[in-house]
Amino acid sequence: MSTHTAFSAVDLGSTFSGSCYTCTKDKDTIVHVTKWPHQETFEKTPSVCLYDTTQHPPVMIKWGQAAVDHATLYPNDDNTLLISEFKLKLFNLDSSKEATTTADSAISYRTAAIDYLRAIHTYTLQQFLQNNPTANEAQIRYVLTIPATWVNKDSENLRQIAIEANVVSATQPEAIQKARLAVLSEAHAASLFCEREYCATSVTQLFKGQRYAVVDLGGATADLATYECTENEQGHCQLALESMDVCGSTILDQRMGAYLRDQMFFGCADERLIKLLVEQFKTKVKVYYIYLSMPPNFKSLIESLIIENLLLRRDLTTSNQIRISHTEIIKHVFDPVVNKVISLIRKQIRKSCTTIDTLFLLGGFGQSPYLQKKLHEEFITSTNAVQRIIVPENGYRASMRGGIHYGLDCAKAIPEFYLKDKAGNLFRNTLAYSNYDTLVAIGKGRERERERG
Repeated sequence: MSTHTAFSAVDLGSTFSGSCYTCTKDKDTIVHVTKWPHQETFEKTPSVCLYDTTQHPPVMIKWGQAAVDHATLYPNDDNTLLISEFKLKLFNLDSSKEATTTADSAISYRTAAIDYLRAIHTYTLQQFLQNNPTANEAQIRYVLTIPATWVNKDSENLRQIAIEANVVSATQPEAIQKARLAVLSEAHAASLFCEREYCATSVTQLFKGQRYAVVDLGGATADLATYECTENEQGHCQLALESMDVCGSTILDQRMGAYLRDQMFFGCADERLIKLLVEQFKTKVKVYYIYLSMPPNFKSLIESLIIENLLLRRDLTTSNQIRISHTEIIKHVFDPVVNKVISLIRKQIRKSCTTIDTLFLLGGFGQSPYLQKKLHEEFITSTNAVQRIIVPENGYRASMRGGIHYGLDCAKAIPEFYLKDKAGNLFRNTLAYSNYDTLVAIGKGRERERERG
């Protein structure tokens, strides 16, 4: 048995990915990887791959921020292909019929997921072993989290992707692979995060009979679930089936692009110009709705900032600029997405047939002060359907941290038994808890989205 027993988590998100780990001897301390290749700030890295299309088959040459930087510096490079948001394409995907990204079927989304997962797993493993040099790579266990509405076929497909990415060895017996690679829903992971890190604290403590909702909003999807605190071993019971929909901060970018095409240029603008304007929107406008703490004079502050100097400034000629008001951005870009979030929460509460004592708002988009303001108005001020809203400071880590808690809970429950290979040789104690000292949880979730220029 290794002297460094540990659990590690990789959150493979739709837009950004991150990782963390903890040692069982100090399981209350979860260490996050905060430095990624080719980037100085932000503890998550873009979920993108860059392929060299001159090779046959195409080969991934960059990933994460390095891939984004190349695409930004060389937007007309015909010899490369940037692939992003591949996680969303894995839903309901037949592993024998890979979804393709291009008309010529050069690269599949499944291939991109395999290559990216291999890269981020390798980097995470290197970071872990540097800090835990006596740890044994063969002892690592993994947990993968998936969107709430994914079914068994999707879970198995993700498991196979992880095996092909060499997260666990393809040469191991299937029973060992399954024992080393657990799969659970993001909603379950998020609920464990809330229960272990917030429900039991003095400030946010929940008691038997109190009900809470978990709303995990990331870059591209929303996962929702409702629970009631109990005194059983799990600490809670689920009140209604989880729900999930496409809804997140990247949808704001899509709506901004559509607004520019339809309302500003009437379908006549060059797509390169639209892309540049959307990038300015992401870095100079959207950031004020997503990551700033919300002051009392929220609307007047944002209004003046947008009117004075954050107006999607882009010279169409030598002197012209595009100026879009706060009201227009709210009406055409933010409110449609916020209203969808409100609708999803309303439906989830209705399915639970009860009022909610605490609503936990998680994920990167959950950090939005404008969204928080609208949810407070809808569910506390207007309807009293929710008693309080809690926005954990590290809520964008909920998926991977919940995966860690899941692994810690389940590790000792894994039975010790014997397996035989095809030659009849016994694998003694192969699945004993004492023989596995590391767990990696891979969250197929959404991620906090960093705004870039």
